Amino acid sequence: MEKSEDLIKDATPVLAPSPASTSNQQAELAAISVQSRLLPFWREIPRAWFLQFEAVVDPLKTSDDQKFRYVLQQLQPVDLQHVTDILYRPPETGKYATIKQRLLTVYEKSEVKNFQQLIRGLELGDQKPSQHLRKMRELSNGLITCRGRCEVPVDSNQ
Repeated sequence: MEKSEDLIKDATPVLAPSPASTSNQQAELAAISVQSRLLPFWREIPRAWFLQFEAVVDPLKTSDDQKFRYVLQQLQPVDLQHVTDILYRPPETGKYATIKQRLLTVYEKSEVKNFQQLIRGLELGDQKPSQHLRKMRELSNGLITCRGRCEVPVDSNQ
């Protein structure tokens, strides 16, 4: 049987974590939590992606630099080619706003393109009429409104 003095001599002291290390651990956990909730960048609807992105990061009071890095992590190579100049020479301030604006400029359809698609017509396909109407409203940028009951023309060939 070992003496209690030997046990004390061999024991490694357990130190309480310092406030700095606890703060670092909390920051790392918050970053992991954010990264797990972020979806890959949506080229088809970039404005909606940024709304979702901001809903995740804004409550955490995330810095501009961190938002910029989070956006970069969600981009595919095809997206990165549109922002390489920003990556190589980022602005000193407003990095997130700069990359956001660039991605919106590249991927967001112009009002003219939306209107042309609306005029050419959308196919109902497998969509419900309500989904078709929602898409028409989205493309019209508020020009199509319904008060009361709305009817969507359905292709009679189906």
